[in-house]
Amino acid sequence: MLLHILAEVQSLGFRVGVLVAGLYPLVDHPTAALLQFNRSEISKTGGLARLGVPGLPLATATRTRAITPRILSSSHVLARHPQCVDLGLLPPKGEKLVGVGGLPPQDATAAFGQETLNASAEVVIREVQHRPAHPELYRGHGEGLKQGLWRNGP
Repeated sequence: MLLHILAEVQSLGFRVGVLVAGLYPLVDHPTAALLQFNRSEISKTGGLARLGVPGLPLATATRTRAITPRILSSSHVLARHPQCVDLGLLPPKGEKLVGVGGLPPQDATAAFGQETLNASAEVVIREVQHRPAHPELYRGHGEGLKQGLWRNGP
């Protein structure tokens, strides 16, 4: 499905594509699709995937708190759809929860969610602007998967 989507998007004339996995463990799927697409005959006509940005860290700019799925997911939903979250349904803070460890979801806030979403959007924008301006840095098998090269220069 991802290979088909990449081919369709490229056929529409897009030069940069951003594939975002909803959860970190799913980042392998878009990465594999981009690598396979890069090697295909289709990509040689436009090279969309050479400019693909898989698996950008969702909260790269925040420095004030440790990022963990528990607090990040809850904070994002609080920021975008607060009517869908009731933190009061969680057990008291400190009780064992099932799932990935880290900061407790009881500490989630809409402000933290918005902060990390804004930081993520900024990173994606920088990546998308840098790639067409410096295509030579992203040519070659696997090179399109590089991230953050804009941090080292103009």
